[in-house]
Amino acid sequence: MKNVAIAITAATLLTGCGASMPSMEYSDFHSFMATPKPAEQVGYWTHNNSTFYLQPSGEGVQCWAAGSVKITRIKMSDTHLINEFGYKVDAPKWDGQQFYTDYALSDRITYYRDADLSRASLYCKENLPKFVK
Repeated sequence: MKNVAIAITAATLLTGCGASMPSMEYSDFHSFMATPKPAEQVGYWTHNNSTFYLQPSGEGVQCWAAGSVKITRIKMSDTHLINEFGYKVDAPKWDGQQFYTDYALSDRITYYRDADLSRASLYCKENLPKFVK
């Protein structure tokens, strides 16, 4: 059981977009319904080693380079964000200018608009645009 808790915590930290713990319920990426997003939320957003691109549909792609490098599809509703591996976490909040999330064990994490990917890791800057439709 301890290994499960460690794995869930690690997965949450690696997704870069979430609350303190992912949902323990089964999360089916393909049936999860994204919520359309307003124009001011569409585009690239970066925090340290995590960058995501959000489309008007509420779907997108995320890249993170923390321990291991991954690019995954994501979907965001008004309440949750899920990646294609089934990790489902609370959706980042929107303050009118940027996304943020408050982790239980750390300070606020803010995702800044990053249209030119100048804040993104080198890997994400080079590779994430290949997956943006």
